[in-house]
Amino acid sequence: MQVTRGAGGRRQPTPGGGLASLPARIAATLSSTVVASADFTAVLTGTVFSAGGALGLLVPLFPQDARVREREVVVLAALALLVGLSMLRWGRLLPSWATHLVLLTGTLAVSLAVVFAGVTPAGVALASFYAFVALDAGMCFTRAATSCHVLVAVLACGGTMIPQGATGAYAAVVISGTTVVVALGSGWLLRVAASADADPLTGLPNRRRLDAVLQTAVDRAQRTRSPLSVALLDLDHFKVVNDSSGHDEGDRLLLAVAHAWTSQLAPGDVLARQGGDEFVVVLPGSDLTEASARVGRLLAVMPGGSTCSAGVSDLGDGDSLGVLMRRADAALYEAKRSGRNRAVPATY
Repeated sequence: MQVTRGAGGRRQPTPGGGLASLPARIAATLSSTVVASADFTAVLTGTVFSAGGALGLLVPLFPQDARVREREVVVLAALALLVGLSMLRWGRLLPSWATHLVLLTGTLAVSLAVVFAGVTPAGVALASFYAFVALDAGMCFTRAATSCHVLVAVLACGGTMIPQGATGAYAAVVISGTTVVVALGSGWLLRVAASADADPLTGLPNRRRLDAVLQTAVDRAQRTRSPLSVALLDLDHFKVVNDSSGHDEGDRLLLAVAHAWTSQLAPGDVLARQGGDEFVVVLPGSDLTEASARVGRLLAVMPGGSTCSAGVSDLGDGDSLGVLMRRADAALYEAKRSGRNRAVPATY
């Protein structure tokens, strides 16, 4: 996204920028399927590629069938190792959508290695690296995205091994089954880990998860020089609801609010429950004006006649996460002080 500088150092989209183009919308959609942090994704993907490359380089050290094209396998292994080391060093700087392309290159590299090695002990061993693809996808992507990567890996495995005879067909079945099991297992582990970062009532990210999301969003905005806004939202008179109608009714209101607001989010946005009746929405790519309008739409869909106050802030040049949140908190205080049921943009 192209941006210019507004007053106070705020980042503002230039005309013709934003997510209006189809490629940008596709990139945003792909980015929304990456559920792991940039650091975790870079480390895991880098480790998987490095391990596959290093193991592939061992092929010439052992006697091989004459059908194994060792030179081509070594070249692929060296390239995989190079990609892995690059991901470990610079992978966190990649946009989220690019991790899908990196993993697809891994599937391609494994497929080419199998073609070069044939249905030999080395070829079957190299085909087992499809499980690395499943592990990476299962730990980093949503279920839908993981399913797509696993499907591509299974089809590639079958396409490279089945044409080579009955032995190749059996190996393809075993390796494909292993790949699917690895994907399911890693996805289950991811969901278990994610449950520690989820609010038990609403299922939204909790304060622990929010802290990581915010820091990642700030780092990315500063690195890409793109807009980032954050809003703090506090339900008006929520204590009255709890005191007069009971905590069960208060819980139902919180659930209804979370559902109503989630339906208004765009790909890449994050809504979290900070605690009690306080919520935070992270809006990557939105400047202060756009974010204020979008938060206003959240207030407009409040359920059951309830109301909410919000403070909105955007990231300026040189701002830290602490500065961003303090401005949003001050804006929220102003919204409460000036009558509630409104979204107030931060002032500089």
